Amino acid sequence: MAVSITLRNITKKFGPVTAVNNLSFGVEHGTIFSIVGPSGSGKSTLLKIMATMVRPSQGSGYVNGQNLTARPIQIRQQIGYMGQQVVLDEQLTVLENFVFHSRLHGISDEEAEARILGLAERFNLMDGLHQLPDGLAYGIKRKIQLMRTLLTHPSILLLDEPTRSMDRQTALAIWEYLREQRSRLTIVMITSSMAEVEHVADRLIIMDHGHILVDGSVEAVLHAQQPNQVLEARVNEINEAEYQKLTKSELVLDFSRHENVYAIVTRYQTSPSKILQLFDAENIISFMPKKTRLADAFIHTLSQEQIINE
Repeated sequence: MAVSITLRNITKKFGPVTAVNNLSFGVEHGTIFSIVGPSGSGKSTLLKIMATMVRPSQGSGYVNGQNLTARPIQIRQQIGYMGQQVVLDEQLTVLENFVFHSRLHGISDEEAEARILGLAERFNLMDGLHQLPDGLAYGIKRKIQLMRTLLTHPSILLLDEPTRSMDRQTALAIWEYLREQRSRLTIVMITSSMAEVEHVADRLIIMDHGHILVDGSVEAVLHAQQPNQVLEARVNEINEAEYQKLTKSELVLDFSRHENVYAIVTRYQTSPSKILQLFDAENIISFMPKKTRLADAFIHTLSQEQIINE
């Protein structure tokens, strides 16, 4: 399969801080490639390097065969970049924003009209075309920003938290559309939603402190985490003593709680019975293994990295 993006030993330093540290990987054409990691891990900097918005301190890269540092203008003509910050002209209507963007990219008014109306109908924005962005909800502004990015028909989309603050129905509609375009489109996205990655991504990397900790398909990452089982404990009531036992236990890598249900990630080959002993028997409603989800794998990866660094 053809490769849309190739990075080799890419490093980016901001003074004494190394935001991206010697990264090398490729992104195949027609795939949805996800970058995940905690805040400050270097995700957005890496995306901006691919978009030629940030020049790497070291290393080399190619986007559609064009050198990152030598041919940035040619690369920008082929990509669509959507950052986290909403940048719309608040003095222009949504339609005028679209038309202005199209003209900047040399799209004829006739072609722009066809593309704008097609996207507006697809993403349920026909009634909002003549509104000013200032009065619109943040999630709708994000949708407008993504639609504007799509107007130029880029061959590569670089998206930083593309569906943040959008309702679930809108987010699903967007990903349905993007998957339909995969024959001509490569997508690299940053997202904090592990459920979204699990639902749409073909491949992901997990970053921390500028390094890649994990690189593989969603299935491969989940399979690698199976030894570190996740146990689900449903209790009658939240007990501070039980919570403290989970916090202090060397058998527990991490745990989360939603209402009266604990999801507990255990260390390798830990017997479930030993975890059950951390609870008051009379407080337990149910206790069973839980299928590993990507969020569990993410937590485990970062926990292991912290253990190594200690």
